[in-house]
Amino acid sequence: MRVSATAAVLAGLLGMVPLATAQSAEAATVSCTGKTLGGTGNLSGSPVARKLNQKIWTQATIKNETAYAQNGVFYDYEIAAPSNRHTTAPDIWWHVLGGTWHYMPLTWHAAVKGGSDAYWISGDSGIGNLAAHASRTVQFAILFKSGSATGSYLGTTWLGSKSCGYTGLGHLDENFAYQ
Repeated sequence: MRVSATAAVLAGLLGMVPLATAQSAEAATVSCTGKTLGGTGNLSGSPVARKLNQKIWTQATIKNETAYAQNGVFYDYEIAAPSNRHTTAPDIWWHVLGGTWHYMPLTWHAAVKGGSDAYWISGDSGIGNLAAHASRTVQFAILFKSGSATGSYLGTTWLGSKSCGYTGLGHLDENFAYQ
């Protein structure tokens, strides 16, 4: 199983490992524990790019699983590299369905001996507020360029809410491949 340093920290934030976190005053009136944010990724149908510059599509539906509104919902997109060798990251654009497209810059994190595998990660991408039990779908367009490694890319959408002081509240998996 591949585990990045970010995943290990977020596991602590998700309650899998005890970890002290600061929460906003607003957090007292919302649910900030367990799987507050959930939804669906694409594990049943991972797209595959079979040639250079072929655009593939995937999406994640993010759902507020609680009876409380979540304000400032955001995600960080992490992609486990198919190898620990630093190669060219895929270009990724995203949008909330019906909204404007945004380019997603990715930062490379090298593998740590005896620790995490190599991965790329985005910064926070905000999708707005989610009312109780509401959902929003984010679509990703992915393009592999010259220098991109072939193989399976394991994507994880780490979810959070400013209502909970940037505490991790869940994750979804969106995997894809370049062959």
